[in-house]
Amino acid sequence: PKAIAKQLIYVVAFLSQSIEIFYDAANATGSPLLPVPNAQLPIGLAAKYTVQSINDELYFLGQGSVGNYSVYMMSGLRLKKISTPFIDKLIQATAIAESARVSWKMKTSGHSFYALYYTNNLALVFDTEVGEWYLWITDTYSQTKAFDDLDYMQNLLTGNFATVSPSTYNDLPSGASPQPIVVDAVTSNF
Repeated sequence: PKAIAKQLIYVVAFLSQSIEIFYDAANATGSPLLPVPNAQLPIGLAAKYTVQSINDELYFLGQGSVGNYSVYMMSGLRLKKISTPFIDKLIQATAIAESARVSWKMKTSGHSFYALYYTNNLALVFDTEVGEWYLWITDTYSQTKAFDDLDYMQNLLTGNFATVSPSTYNDLPSGASPQPIVVDAVTSNF
C-alpha cells in the first residue's frame, strides 16, 4: 500500500489503483484483519502525503485508472469526489512530483480545512464546513499541532513555525516590522 489510515473501526489501505478496506476479524492465527466484502473502491491514491483525517472523514488526492486526479472524501465506507472541474484542471495542469504533493489540515474559528499544496506558494484549500474551495497563498506546511492553547504549523522547507489563529495577523520574529496582508474579495455576478 501507498498509505494506511483508520476510518471509524476500519483499516483503509490506499493502493495505486484502488482502495481496500479491512476489519478486525480477531483471527487467532495469521492476520487479524480481513477485507470487508464488496468494499474495494476503484480510485487509487495519487500521493501518500495527501491523506488527512478530519472529523472522522478521510480526505486525499485520488487518481482514476487513466491517471486523472481529483480530491476525494471518505465518510464511513462511502467515497465522494469533492473537487470541482476547475480544481481538477488546476491539479492536472501542475507537474508536481508525487513526493512533493503534500497536504495539511487545520481547524480555526469553527471551520476545518483540507489544504493541498499546489505550487509556487499556493494551496488549494477546502472548507469542510461549507464545502467551498479557496486558493490560498502559503508555504508548504505540515500538520497543525496544539500547544499552550495555540495551533502551530511547521514549514516543511525551512522548519519555521507559524501560529494559526483568527486574531494573529503576522508571524514575524520579534522586532521585525509587520507587513500588511493583501486580500482580494470576489463576489458572484449579479
